[in-house]
Amino acid sequence: RAEIYARLPRVAAIDKELRQTITQIIAASLRSGSDPVPAIGVIRDKNLDLQRLIHNLFEVTRMEGGTVSYRLEWVLALPLMEEAERKYGDLAGGMGLFFTAEADDALKLKIDRNKIWSVLDNLVYNALRHTPEGGSIALGIKRRGDRAVLTVADTGEGIDAGHLPHIFERFYKVSPERGEKDGSSGLGLYIVKTTAEAMGGTVEVESVPGKGTVFTLTFPAN
Repeated sequence: RAEIYARLPRVAAIDKELRQTITQIIAASLRSGSDPVPAIGVIRDKNLDLQRLIHNLFEVTRMEGGTVSYRLEWVLALPLMEEAERKYGDLAGGMGLFFTAEADDALKLKIDRNKIWSVLDNLVYNALRHTPEGGSIALGIKRRGDRAVLTVADTGEGIDAGHLPHIFERFYKVSPERGEKDGSSGLGLYIVKTTAEAMGGTVEVESVPGKGTVFTLTFPAN
């Protein structure tokens, strides 16, 4: 837990950077009379960094303190993907990315309907961060025997094979420099794996540098 608290100064640093960015944009717009809209994306990204970092730090603190509980229930896959479309679609579109979320009709998966968003948020926001403009992010849920298979696929930067065995480890970063740039705490994928397994699920990853990454999770299906 001490190691988690050591990350808190990074939260303050991102918050300070966000405030400075907003102030600079407002000041520059007042001086020049220019349109501040192009810079709104910078503010959005910094705010997203801060929200993710704070959430992940406190989520892991609760996990390690034994205060996280799970309420498993049968959840329809299609409404879940429709909600994902509403939540992430506009954000992806604003970044010049194509976003889709689909599911087999009438398929149910056994999950905690609140905790699944910790999983999806971390996977989708990572994909948004590391997929260049013009790329795509696709979510899908299909049946495979008695399991529901949830995939999060992108056409982004990809991950070198040497990193793949370690990316679910706590505080592991594929690139420390990139982590500092995008506000990563190295906790997102640790949360994904820990949360998925606590719900009776599994998680795997396949990636090709320069072509993209696919995360595959399975849960009990009905």
